[in-house]
Amino acid sequence: MPELPEVELVKRQLVESLELPQKILKIEFSRFDLRNPMPRNQKHLIQNQVIVALERRAKYILFKLASGDTLVTHLGMTGSWRFAGTNESPQKHDHVVIQLEPRPPSESVINLIYKDPRRFGFFEFCKNNQQSALLKNLGPEPLNSEFSGAYFYAKLKSFKSPIKSLIMNSKIVVGVGNIYASEALFAAKISPFRQPLRMTKQQAEDLVQAIKNTLKQSLLFGGSSIDDYKHVSGKSGEFQNLHQVYNREGLGCKVCERNIKKKTLAGRSTYWCPNCQK
Repeated sequence: MPELPEVELVKRQLVESLELPQKILKIEFSRFDLRNPMPRNQKHLIQNQVIVALERRAKYILFKLASGDTLVTHLGMTGSWRFAGTNESPQKHDHVVIQLEPRPPSESVINLIYKDPRRFGFFEFCKNNQQSALLKNLGPEPLNSEFSGAYFYAKLKSFKSPIKSLIMNSKIVVGVGNIYASEALFAAKISPFRQPLRMTKQQAEDLVQAIKNTLKQSLLFGGSSIDDYKHVSGKSGEFQNLHQVYNREGLGCKVCERNIKKKTLAGRSTYWCPNCQK
């Protein structure tokens, strides 16, 4: 599933290509049965609206409209966006087509297409600056100053679940999924199974900094292309080539050469070095 770096990169690429403000001439759903079905009677509310900004909150991309309305979108596990001319043949699993107003100098209509083979993504329309329920009760963005060692250490005392599960909890910090939780814990030399109550202030500070550094590095290298993730241009990311532990079960640790281990934790594959992360 795309995590914060991948969603942020898609958002940036859409902003670069859209040349906002951009009018939506029409939106068509070939399927409404995505993870959270969008009511069919809301489609007309989006047409003829003007996109004035794109924002990211956690793993959501928000299409901000001039009216004050917002189209909230999520890539799910296999969702992707691309631009295409109106003459391009539809691809399998193209579920949403947003037809954009022609812009000079080409004056040709461009379609913004959402593709999602597994249909875990979704669209939600929110009117009049109303906040989606999906965005309530979210923790701070990990790259913001609000996510600090002091903040994180204070939260540790309220949870008994292993530390990896804690940093994947969107009420504590958003956008840190399975890949970056594993990588950040390795960078901080902390076992994913460590109990939060046993962590020191210094370890909390180290882990916060490791999360920030790991996410920044992934953004720099275009995100992790695992399974279906692609840029809007169709290009793959490169950060997966720099992974220290994720998806490296049985391979030697790049630091100590001890074999990387894998275990299921809270339903997710967890990777760690038993020597570096004691």
